[in-house]
Amino acid sequence: MYTIGQFSRICRLTVKALRHYETIGFFKPALVQKNTQYRYYSPEQIVQAELIRTFREFGMPLKTISIALTLYQGGHSLEKIMEEHRQMLLRQNDELNGKLLKLTRWLEKEKPLIIKPNLTTSIKLIPELPVISKRAILSNMPEQLPKMMRNFHGEFSNKGICCNGPLVNLYHKEGFDPACCDVEVALPVADPTQATGTLPAVRAASCTHIGSYDGHDDAYASIFAWVNTEGEKIVYPIRELYYNDPAVTPPESLVMEIVIPLQERE
Repeated sequence: MYTIGQFSRICRLTVKALRHYETIGFFKPALVQKNTQYRYYSPEQIVQAELIRTFREFGMPLKTISIALTLYQGGHSLEKIMEEHRQMLLRQNDELNGKLLKLTRWLEKEKPLIIKPNLTTSIKLIPELPVISKRAILSNMPEQLPKMMRNFHGEFSNKGICCNGPLVNLYHKEGFDPACCDVEVALPVADPTQATGTLPAVRAASCTHIGSYDGHDDAYASIFAWVNTEGEKIVYPIRELYYNDPAVTPPESLVMEIVIPLQERE
């Protein structure tokens, strides 16, 4: 049997970590002396402790490690659970790279946090639009929404449905919450008999953003400033129209129009 200090040295897990694992019931010593409360670990626990250390180095959460250890002790393969964790790390890496890219662009441009004066807002009368649409509550909007848009557009392109305008995102809530985003993706169709719904005719404020989608905050700032100054009332959902495909269009050439429906004036 090994003392907690000896076991810590053998397995390269800190005493603090071992005590924490015991407290939460994750990994307990083989023996705790009643009179001294000294902890002792058995030689058989070394392999398990080393697996815990290795899996922690992979960034694996304790809940997943517990499942992996149960599989290992039962003689089952760890390939599936390891691949799932690898995919999670790839997603995290993509998110981190995205953050680094945004930071790099910001540093290169030294972007001021002001409204760009060359963005203009205009009033449009938009006719009723027959559409095919899909609405969902997204729990990870930055990751899920681009996939939802690509899959939605691809699904109906494969069916030979003729589009009658750019892809539209409709946001049904006022605020921004990427962990609970109520969004509807809609595709205007030329044949009304193919439509699953209709976007109503609206009087709306419109502002066009050209460039990477990451920079569309300036367009939103401009259009909301105009709406507030003019005393207009917004009717949700607001719309974003995408005029080209980011998969084949350089970021600086992307075109997105923000359309904010307004209450009719008496």
